[in-house]
Amino acid sequence: MVRGFKRRKPGVKPATDKRDTRPERREPTEKGKKETKLKRPGLGGWQRFFRRVSLPRRRIPWWIRTMSWGEIPWWGRAFIILGGIGIGLAIWFAIQPSCAPSPAYRLSVAVSPSDSGRVSLSPSERDYSQGARVTLTASALPDYEFVGWSGDASGTSPVVTVTMDSDKEVTANFVATVQEISCIMPTGISGSVVTYSNELERGEIIEGFVELTGEYHSQDWSFDWTFEIIDPEGRNLDFWKGHWVKKNHHDFNFRAQYGGSYKIIARHNSRYDKSLIIKIRPMGWQ
Repeated sequence: MVRGFKRRKPGVKPATDKRDTRPERREPTEKGKKETKLKRPGLGGWQRFFRRVSLPRRRIPWWIRTMSWGEIPWWGRAFIILGGIGIGLAIWFAIQPSCAPSPAYRLSVAVSPSDSGRVSLSPSERDYSQGARVTLTASALPDYEFVGWSGDASGTSPVVTVTMDSDKEVTANFVATVQEISCIMPTGISGSVVTYSNELERGEIIEGFVELTGEYHSQDWSFDWTFEIIDPEGRNLDFWKGHWVKKNHHDFNFRAQYGGSYKIIARHNSRYDKSLIIKIRPMGWQ
């Protein structure tokens, strides 16, 4: 007979089967509830965060993973950053063309000869944008006439328009319409004569102004002088006799009947030297 074992009655469970081995369930305290709340993960803890919130695991791209970005050499990171900035700027300027600086051009205007005329600009700006249209108007001063444009403008009209697609240089050209001849007529009690001649074609118009200036003596009646125009055949076309107490200048105007040499002859009989000034329109008298 084996000792140490007890015989179990049939239909009776052992006392050990009636024992509940599960731990007793207890409600967590308020302090425990606060400690079990999920905290925001730090850098490098995204995978633990996904595991704690029961989200499926996913492979984090290399360009997001902190460790992988740190493994890239400094020149590689600089290249990636600068490349991204360059692409962003290119897209920005492509979608907003107004941000690109517009070119500015300058218009230089000159007058030839100087002090012969003026040029006005409309609009008048220091610099002009691409495609701007500028209107130039030339105005002649007295005794001058506008003849044409040169440089980046052409034509004989005093008004011209220039389109600014580059820097421009424009010159307004003028010519004198009055020729002034000055000389000193020497003393001549018996008479001093100054003669000018000019070759004219038929139909040309000569108009001008003559003035004699000098010193006069109130008791000297010999200072009378004459002014006349002679045609190529020697005929007198204009004659005028001056006096010191009268009008001391003379205007003349005549049309050439045919081609040839027309002359202006001025005489005086004063005992004093006199200044002779002749202004002629158009140019050409010698």
